[in-house]
Amino acid sequence: MAVRVLHFGKDNCNRLLVLRSVGYAVDTCRTVEEFHSVLQKGAGADVILVTTGPARERRQVITLARERSHAPLVLFSTCYDYADEAEFDLVIPPLTHPEEWLRKIAGLIEQSRALSAMSTAIRERSALLRRDSEIVRLKSMIERQKSATARAKTERIIDRIRQKSDPVEK
Repeated sequence: MAVRVLHFGKDNCNRLLVLRSVGYAVDTCRTVEEFHSVLQKGAGADVILVTTGPARERRQVITLARERSHAPLVLFSTCYDYADEAEFDLVIPPLTHPEEWLRKIAGLIEQSRALSAMSTAIRERSALLRRDSEIVRLKSMIERQKSATARAKTERIIDRIRQKSDPVEK
């Protein structure tokens, strides 16, 4: 399955060319509005890459990405100021060799896909358990109804026996 990359910012270091050369499908967004539009269309990115830019724009992109996507966020930093690095799943420092950041991004995507697959399996298992629970609940309700009917029938029989055994005054 081809890896889909969504990139926000200016690609001054030709990283997108490197990504495309190894087979990644890359969508580029230069503005927050463009980024928002792509996310609304449900592009289904495997990873979102952000190149350092104005802090306000970066904050908006982080917020939009976290609200509308489950893809991991990667920051390509152009300086050593990591003010918001905790917001990203991976931070690539300046001057990192392409082989290294490609390997780290591939590992992050693999980890994300594995977590997604586990999450899907858990949701499916949960749905089965909910269904099984509903079936057991319905069976229990039917058994309670049968028990109530049988108890009422038994009480009627006992009442008839008592009435026959007790002499009635006339």
